[in-house]
Amino acid sequence: MKIKVLIIDDEKYSRENLSLILKEYFPDVIEIGQADSIDAAFIAINELKPDLVFLDIIMPPHDSFSLLKKFDSIAFEIIFITAFNQYAIDAIRYSATDYILKPIDIDTLKEAIHRVQKKLFDNNKKITAKRKLVLNAKEGYVFLEPEEIIHASIDDETKVVLFLKSGKEIHLNKSLNECEELLMPFSFFRSHRGHIISLTEILKYIPDRKGGVVVMSNKAIIPIAARRKDEFLSMIMHQA
Repeated sequence: MKIKVLIIDDEKYSRENLSLILKEYFPDVIEIGQADSIDAAFIAINELKPDLVFLDIIMPPHDSFSLLKKFDSIAFEIIFITAFNQYAIDAIRYSATDYILKPIDIDTLKEAIHRVQKKLFDNNKKITAKRKLVLNAKEGYVFLEPEEIIHASIDDETKVVLFLKSGKEIHLNKSLNECEELLMPFSFFRSHRGHIISLTEILKYIPDRKGGVVVMSNKAIIPIAARRKDEFLSMIMHQA
């Protein structure tokens, strides 16, 4: 099972070392970004939506627990990687999958990532078991299979329109952020602040000096934001 990960550590060497280890030993792990401070980490988590965060604890002038307190709920797995062993009890409070001391032991890291994969797999089974999406639309509640949706886009009123394989358009009483939470488990990707696309409904990707565009199965042309290009390329390479 593929895992999207974010590395958070104030030390450049530590981030790069972990990044190299992941590339060498963990082909199912997709690194989607790094952050070197609490503020940068908060922004990155909200924008990139990682499955797993590798989190250093001491990042002066703060610690990583102050980052976690910013979230009403934590929708990602956590592996703490630190040079200090006195914070294990605090880590348990945040339901961390593991607590690994530096320097990183590869076997310990393998066990931790395996546990994350199992948790995510079990969670996805629960989600996909409820295959139908129940959506509050302008005409009432609609029931859809995720596979019916090609893309979701913001209309002129900042509400969301779903474009279906049948050619039908459904106008929702939801924000795009709310739709993103619903669709992410089903191979959808937030390509742009105004668009979510089904990775299985892409006909063509046309890159440019910025992010480029994709042509969807309904011939819609959807932009890829420049800041999302690397994650998009990583996702479609692993989708292939």
